[in-house]
Amino acid sequence: MFEKYARYGLNDFVQDEAFARWVKSPDRESDLFWSEFLVAFPFRREVVDQARQVVLNLKDASRTEVREEDAMEIWQTIQSSIADRRQVVPLWKKRWMIWAAAIFMMIAGVAGWQALNRKTIEIANTTLKPMLIHLPDESQVTLQPHGRLRYKHGFRGRNREVYLVGEAFFDVTRDPQKPFIVYANDVITRVLGTSFNIKANIGGEDVTVTVKTGKVTVYTNRKNAKGKVEAHGVVLKPNQQVAYVKNMKKITKTLVAEPLPVLPSEAIQPLFVNTPVTEIFSELEKAYGVEILFDSELLAGCRLTSSFESKSLFERLDVLCEAIGATYEVVNARIVINGKKCQ
Repeated sequence: MFEKYARYGLNDFVQDEAFARWVKSPDRESDLFWSEFLVAFPFRREVVDQARQVVLNLKDASRTEVREEDAMEIWQTIQSSIADRRQVVPLWKKRWMIWAAAIFMMIAGVAGWQALNRKTIEIANTTLKPMLIHLPDESQVTLQPHGRLRYKHGFRGRNREVYLVGEAFFDVTRDPQKPFIVYANDVITRVLGTSFNIKANIGGEDVTVTVKTGKVTVYTNRKNAKGKVEAHGVVLKPNQQVAYVKNMKKITKTLVAEPLPVLPSEAIQPLFVNTPVTEIFSELEKAYGVEILFDSELLAGCRLTSSFESKSLFERLDVLCEAIGATYEVVNARIVINGKKCQ
């Protein structure tokens, strides 16, 4: 419903009948539509404001006679600013060109006024449902209830920076030349293009960052004994997360509670027949993108026949370890197998 307007430029809005009708004769239904549009696409507010002003000016202009000498002067100024000095047919003599010059004057005036009024955009989800937000770079943010998101209009500058309070899921458009950075309490999350979730407790200072796809670098700023700020960071991959507790000044890296496969279901082998357990561990490692550490020489003689269909990663590990008399533990987002030699 909103998608076509998300790609509109100034002229598109001005020429759109539904948009012009709303500007000239707003009603409850059209006000609701355009309010919801600006909530979903806040970065389009500037061009919508410009287009609205142009439509209003055109409405007034339709009742006002434009002086031909004024239009001529405007058009001559436009022509003189063009670097290419090729001979131009004096189209300004035509009636429609007079109106074009008048429209150009109004657009330039509105655009100039808007350029002086660029500001930070802040969105608060005051509803009871998640809110989908489209950012200027086509990234998407699902902002949870009571959350707030703030960013500069148009992502001007070297980085794409946003500030988060609450919880949100980010699906970031990849741009290696312009990193995407999220500030949440004392934690800084930096990506080039990936998807991840951040939970920054409202009223508190603890932060959790969970990665779904790609790689994410998470930093926390701390002061050393000399009072200088030092950045401490970790790199996260899918199924990994960090938890930062400020009062302990500690950032902990671990696995998510329920790791999900990173490979498509058809690429995951559900059944193993008389297969070396070391090979099974390696297959699980690839399927979930999780590092599994084990002593390959110690487990070289262990072979199993097992089906892992409809089981989670940890359920599969429970089955494997019970069968070979081993145990496992999660250490720094890695799974470590502690076993003994198979007879």
